Amino acid sequence: MGIIFIMVWLRIYFCKWIVTEEKMKALFIFLGMFFLLVPPAIAGININTADLNTLQSLPGIGASRAKAIIDYRSIHGDFQSIEDLTRIRGISPELLEQIREMLEI
Repeated sequence: MGIIFIMVWLRIYFCKWIVTEEKMKALFIFLGMFFLLVPPAIAGININTADLNTLQSLPGIGASRAKAIIDYRSIHGDFQSIEDLTRIRGISPELLEQIREMLEI
């Protein structure tokens, strides 16, 4: 959606294909504000709020491990760190290292 907005704005603003210093300044200000205010498209999966399907989207996490994460969370409360996932049977430190970059608290 954001990309379409940028494309339409650029098309309207640069419709005459005459690039002036004023238009370039406006473009840089617009793009700067856009990227400052728009959250990154690649966000980690929050292990304290993710549902079963979201957890299963992680490599090495199937239905049983995803259910174990949710069960652990409901019994013990929110995870305090990503390393807490190793307390769950079937999630080894090696598996955690493979998916660490995809997770957040």
